[in-house]
Amino acid sequence: MRLTQKSATQSPGTYEFAVLLVIHQLGSVCLKIANYAGSNREGKPDHIKALMWDLHARALRGITLGVAALAWHCLGFDVGCPREKVVKVLRGLRSKGPMSRNDIRRNYHLESKEQRDILLERLAAEDLVKIDNQTVTAASFKEFVTALHTRPELPEAANFRKAADGEAQT
Repeated sequence: MRLTQKSATQSPGTYEFAVLLVIHQLGSVCLKIANYAGSNREGKPDHIKALMWDLHARALRGITLGVAALAWHCLGFDVGCPREKVVKVLRGLRSKGPMSRNDIRRNYHLESKEQRDILLERLAAEDLVKIDNQTVTAASFKEFVTALHTRPELPEAANFRKAADGEAQT
């Protein structure tokens, strides 16, 4: 989710609060799980700590990916026009197939070419559409999720347990 400013398409404040609350409590929950899991083995403090950080890093990435995935429903990023229009454009592209830029403007009553171009640029930035010259195609859900997992701003979590064992991180 490449969010730069507040917009009508952002998640409601109650959702944001719930996500922040989960993240706030994540460390203590991960520590409890690591202590429990580590007590079943030879739970050395360094290994329990590394296990806790592994769990924390992966859970935090999962939460982040989940929030970023709300973009599929046009939530969490500024699209440059009312959300209802964007949802109609995406629904049309997903059900009817590829369309020209002009067909999108005409069929979905966008105010101007500039509004259409901003909308398409932002949808493309979220990996929701692909633009090939004048043709716009909706990304499949599989393509969207695959792109989401490969975004540079959402890297794989470090492996703290391997580092604690003296192995190279992956």
